[in-house]
Amino acid sequence: MSIRIESLSGPSEAERQCVRRILQRYNLAHFETTDEQEFTIVARDDELTACGPLPLEPETVADASAASAEDATLSEGSTAPGDIISAKSTTSPGGNDEAPNPGAESGQIIGGIYGTMFGQWLEIDVLAIDPAHRRQHLGELLLRQAENTARAHGCRHCLLCTFGFQGKDYYPRFGYREIFHIEGYPKTGTEHWFVKDL
Repeated sequence: MSIRIESLSGPSEAERQCVRRILQRYNLAHFETTDEQEFTIVARDDELTACGPLPLEPETVADASAASAEDATLSEGSTAPGDIISAKSTTSPGGNDEAPNPGAESGQIIGGIYGTMFGQWLEIDVLAIDPAHRRQHLGELLLRQAENTARAHGCRHCLLCTFGFQGKDYYPRFGYREIFHIEGYPKTGTEHWFVKDL
């Protein structure tokens, strides 16, 4: 047997997939369920041309704080989804990834939410709204649609985490309670974990 330890630089998705499969094989022997489905729900602006993902732009601390404050001022009232967004929900059985095709639908993606439904848990990985389209209840609409999708799938709880400058004051308004937070992450910030009973 000849074993070597190798450090990889940059993206290494093929190697990560191999490690994930090793973990999955181990988990299959111990988990009481293997029912895991990924989901994606997006908001589109039909007045904008679909042109793929928005470009990444530098964000200052001031920009991030302003965006967070703007999101935190969203009211609990909800506008009818048809007035604002065309929401598209897709699930991937067993967590199988499919290559995204942003141009397959009309309208530019201006926000979205995605995560995983695993057993009786909904795990939200990302909820993001383009700054130009905030204060239109899109975050609330996407969050509620994700929760409804999870309930229909049999989920009873939701788990998510967020940074201090993001949604730590936003999620409690929709019934989420903080169960844990980390100080000094990644350097001087905080990371907050929330749960909610569905």
